[in-house]
Amino acid sequence: MELFTSKKGKVSIVSFSGRVTLGEVGDKLKDCFDGLLDAGDRRFVFNLAAVPYVDSAGVGELVSCAKRAYEVGGVIKVALPADCLTHQIFLKTGLDKVFELYPDEGAAIASFV
Repeated sequence: MELFTSKKGKVSIVSFSGRVTLGEVGDKLKDCFDGLLDAGDRRFVFNLAAVPYVDSAGVGELVSCAKRAYEVGGVIKVALPADCLTHQIFLKTGLDKVFELYPDEGAAIASFV
């Protein structure tokens, strides 16, 4: 799994690439996300369009990020096309109740306005 960060206005974008699984996600996501929170960022888009699969460890880390964001008044929105396996995983695990899902990064960013 690779993580790339960027900003569009006041929105921090974390783009994921590769499988979000045990051994891949761990400290990498936690360190990246905690750094953004420490910098004062509160609006996030997690772009999962390039993620073919998320396992239970990945789900746990994503929920942990949502919890940490919520605790400081932040919010994470997820860019995830409806035609990919990861979108189905979000629906089956109830992550669509935790995160607002958008079909692409632009729609997720625009939702903050």
